[in-house]
Amino acid sequence: MSDIGVEIFPLPGIPAHRPGRKPRTRAVIVAACRAFMQTGALQPPMQACCDRAGRSIRTGFEAFGTIEALRLEAADDPATREAVVERVLGCERAALSAEALDRLVRVLVTGAA
Repeated sequence: MSDIGVEIFPLPGIPAHRPGRKPRTRAVIVAACRAFMQTGALQPPMQACCDRAGRSIRTGFEAFGTIEALRLEAADDPATREAVVERVLGCERAALSAEALDRLVRVLVTGAA
């Protein structure tokens, strides 16, 4: 093995990668999805979430892979989860266990059982 190090220089005219950009992008798209869910749109489309976040739909799919992954991450927030359960069950939510409520929210936001 050689002791020669490899040095990488940025190409002129191409901006350097900014660390922390992907987490911020994910956060604004998730926040947009949560806003939709908290107002009653339990299955917002990726396009609407990305439009509200000021990002492209391509960026949304690169960050999450699928719309279901985005919706599940958005529904993981306690306030969003509570808003979804309240909208669907109202005062009847006390009759269900925490596990049943988790399954219900998962089905409601992904559309899959």
